[in-house]
Amino acid sequence: MRPLKRNGRRDEATAEEPAVGENRVEFYAGSRGGETPRAVIIDNARLEVVEVLLRKRVLDRAGGPVRDIWRCRMGDGREVLIERSGPETWRVSAA
Repeated sequence: MRPLKRNGRRDEATAEEPAVGENRVEFYAGSRGGETPRAVIIDNARLEVVEVLLRKRVLDRAGGPVRDIWRCRMGDGREVLIERSGPETWRVSAA
């Protein structure tokens, strides 16, 4: 999986500043739990999340922002880490 690129920063994408093609993470928010990643879209190619292997919530030691991290198995068999550090900011990387 190619890393996402925005504003010269590798592996990071924000919804406010679209890059060439479509780069985003689709989430599902159920009524009984938090958000769950459902797909990663990179340059208009949609890769479905078939299994969430791990979910962690990490708090910055200095009382900073909370980050949600998921380790997911994609439809093509690859495992990726999806990290969400803000409402519209995420990072996708090889696990």
